[in-house]
Amino acid sequence: MPFVLPAVKSPSTSEGEQRRPAPAPSPRSFSFFARPPADAPANVGEQVAREARPAQAQQPAPQPATRPAAAAPSHFSFGAPRTVAAPANGAPAAPQQTRPSASSGAPATQRATSPARPSVPTTGFSFGSTSLRPVAQAARIYTDQQRAIIEARADIVVAEAYAGTGKTTTAVGFTEARPDLRTLYLAFNRANAKAAQGRFPRHVTSMTTHALAYSVLSRDQRSRVENLWKPATIRRDMEAIGLNVRYREAAITQRILASFFASRDAEPSTAHAEEARKVLNAQDFTVEQCTRYAGRVWAAMKDKGGQITIPHDAYLKMFVQSQPNLGYQMLVFDEAQDANPITAQLVEMQRAFGTKLLYLGDRHQSIYAFRGATNAMEGLPDNATVLPLTQSWRFGPKTAGIANLILSELKGETNQIEGLGSDAPWREGAPYALLSRTNAELIKQAVARRGRGVHWVGGIEGYKVHILEDAWRLRSNQRTDIREPFIRENFSSWQEFEDYGDEAKDPEVKIIVELVDQYRHEIPQLVAELRANEEKFDKFADLVVATGHKAKGLEWDQVKLADDFTVLEKAEQSMADLGRADAQVAMREDGTDQELNLLYVAVTRAMKSCQLNSETLAWIADLPGHRQRRDEADMRLLAAARQHMGAEVARVRREVLEVTENAFMHLTPPRF
Repeated sequence: MPFVLPAVKSPSTSEGEQRRPAPAPSPRSFSFFARPPADAPANVGEQVAREARPAQAQQPAPQPATRPAAAAPSHFSFGAPRTVAAPANGAPAAPQQTRPSASSGAPATQRATSPARPSVPTTGFSFGSTSLRPVAQAARIYTDQQRAIIEARADIVVAEAYAGTGKTTTAVGFTEARPDLRTLYLAFNRANAKAAQGRFPRHVTSMTTHALAYSVLSRDQRSRVENLWKPATIRRDMEAIGLNVRYREAAITQRILASFFASRDAEPSTAHAEEARKVLNAQDFTVEQCTRYAGRVWAAMKDKGGQITIPHDAYLKMFVQSQPNLGYQMLVFDEAQDANPITAQLVEMQRAFGTKLLYLGDRHQSIYAFRGATNAMEGLPDNATVLPLTQSWRFGPKTAGIANLILSELKGETNQIEGLGSDAPWREGAPYALLSRTNAELIKQAVARRGRGVHWVGGIEGYKVHILEDAWRLRSNQRTDIREPFIRENFSSWQEFEDYGDEAKDPEVKIIVELVDQYRHEIPQLVAELRANEEKFDKFADLVVATGHKAKGLEWDQVKLADDFTVLEKAEQSMADLGRADAQVAMREDGTDQELNLLYVAVTRAMKSCQLNSETLAWIADLPGHRQRRDEADMRLLAAARQHMGAEVARVRREVLEVTENAFMHLTPPRF
């Protein structure tokens, strides 16, 4: 019997929701940053949007579905791969609607442009072996695009949901229409999993991949799980299994293992050393040596009686290699654009057990390639039904226009996001969110205010403030007061800490070293002020600070971009040198594409107004010149291609003539 793993609860950070106007009861006040309650009056922008579409009648909330009895989890251990079981329902698959896979620069399907309409089907229809609940039974009104996804009958449905287009709302509708399918909502992080528990029907279990894997670890294995897995950590572990290496070799081994954990491969190999070669300048001999080290470390991690630490991605790798049947009839795969290959493999293997799949994501919000993530939205099965969500209720036409410029000009996107919210002018003195590329820029801005009125998204400690304080203690020879195990257990001097940052090329450590060198004796007072003045709730803050990565899934009325977003000029230079098509390939390979995605994510966090940074403003002002340079590059490459083709045609023609002449000479009889 297939097992069902228990859900794991965790702190949450809610994702931006689709908002539609509803009939307003008596007015209720709410703060600038707080999300309006469900019965709050619609704002001015929503009233304007409501006038453009039919009025919506108030409908009763849906009754919670009865949770089906869950199968008791069977004993599970990491060992031989499981035998693939028959599909859970044992029924033949329904006919599939086939659409071509979506790719950058080509629309997945024709966009629905009309707003929400109250007309819905009045009868159910078949979905494989189960009947689909009519949409009319739900207490929501969906747009044409959302209804197309909810009513899709294919075994694999893909929702390409651009920023603020109601992705989660659509997924909830999708699961509500299928109450008899035991469903797993596979969330990208714990915050999304926690938030989903209160939004999805009761027959939906919400978990992360790491929670699934962690739930089957033994007590001894859980005691070995390491949160802060650094080269210094793995160096200590390598010593425990008889490998005495320097920090450099430990760093190379760690990067090889990290790449291996995210891959679909069975064992570490030199193919996983690409980042180590690029970042640490690892040469062939060192790579081969460290790959052997990685194999021994991996074997020690899998040893149930072992003592070395197990990073989170390692136990996830063990779990997927066991080929588990998760025991669900349907799986909703959220944030598919940021899935690493091992997570995508876990999802795909559920098809062998008869599980139906719903992919949710925006390929342009793929921003975690540096962690080994790959865009699952671009490697879809041929039989997947791919449908778009382009109507955004988060922001108005102005913000949508900026996002469309980034995507269409530099990424070749042809779908256009529709901003159905409302724009507003920037309000000086009003609260706003500052989004940056790096932690250092945010710390600089917070220091200027001494932390007063600053809310740190995810908490101030997520920005390495505690490590900054302990690094100062290390420099001041106050080792007994150091609390951070990473510093206390691995470094005996400040010089060793500095050397580690240089040798391992650890960017966080290098930033800490720079800050301690700059502020020196002011560090304790500075850190104390930042902590004391931290505003715990963003609705009371004057300034919200977050990196682009931490801001993903969130939204604020006013957003300001820091000047450390610097990617547009680099992208334009690539296009001017290589032409549009070749440049887009090159940008995917060198990471520029990820930086463009991060800028798009940052811009689309703004609900009312987005204050662009200097590079983005300059880029928009010079768009005519950029377009001309791109055109010239394309024409130059086209002319070179034609010239090359002409030379090839001439060469082939000469060869054909030579062969023909030789054949004629051999076939013609001699004359006497």
